[in-house]
Amino acid sequence: MDSWMFFYTIIWFFSLLLSGKDVDSCLNPNIFSDHAIQAFHTEAGTVWFDQNKCDEVILLDRDIYKVHQFKKKGYNKIHALLVEPNWVYHFALKKFVFKNRALFSKILTYDCDLLQLDPKKFFFIHPCTTRFITQEGIFKKSKMLSMILSGKKMCEMHLFREVVAQKFERYIDLLKPGYLRVENLDDYFTDVRYSIQIENCIQENYFTEKLLDCFKTGTVPIYRGCSNLEDFFNMEGVIPFQTIEDLEKILPNLSEADYEKRLCAIHDNFNRAKNYPVTYMEQGKYQTDYYKKVLDILNEP
Repeated sequence: MDSWMFFYTIIWFFSLLLSGKDVDSCLNPNIFSDHAIQAFHTEAGTVWFDQNKCDEVILLDRDIYKVHQFKKKGYNKIHALLVEPNWVYHFALKKFVFKNRALFSKILTYDCDLLQLDPKKFFFIHPCTTRFITQEGIFKKSKMLSMILSGKKMCEMHLFREVVAQKFERYIDLLKPGYLRVENLDDYFTDVRYSIQIENCIQENYFTEKLLDCFKTGTVPIYRGCSNLEDFFNMEGVIPFQTIEDLEKILPNLSEADYEKRLCAIHDNFNRAKNYPVTYMEQGKYQTDYYKKVLDILNEP
């Protein structure tokens, strides 16, 4: 990573850690220092509840440090939901969770190191993902390859994505430049056989809509990300890669015949992807099946 980008990432990281507000402010969506987050909750129609009338509390990554405050308020059931990948919070967060795990009733995570500590305290949940497609199915394809850029430059994988797009643009039929708002990305999946998808980090158990949106539209991901993906999906329907050199060998050999050979695995992954609830837009409001899964785990004896 370039030195200036590393510096920028560090500044961004600490701005996240320092921007948290007091827990008593959580009834007001304007507490967020990030205007994009404010806009998200306003558009999503978020309903804010009086925390003093709640029986249990779920703290997400950046808020788990407030567990002591909630303990002082008399809450007996405080849970942690760790959804961010390693590159965002990682070491400080994991150290805090390890040291203070007795304060939480249940800790939901996909982090392998934490899951090995105590099966009665730590419970597996897959990463929270957002669906950017409105159509699902195995569609008839007329184009070969797509790629989507986020426009973000906050981590090494963001930068790598830009390099890949520039170097291999000649192979890409549909290239989506960086975007800032949630958009309908159907065109970049439903009509293409393959899509280059690069996660923001390489981590066990970590995959996002970058992968699931491919599977839900019958698209084969050319994928760099989850290091144990074979534990979740049929790898005959995935083309993994790590380096630019890998792509130099892969992309010239993409073909309709190769895609047809993978159809059994494509259908298999389409069905497997249904097991992972997501957040999505419906009738102008954000909806989520993910937190239903969270509640199912918390309600288990």
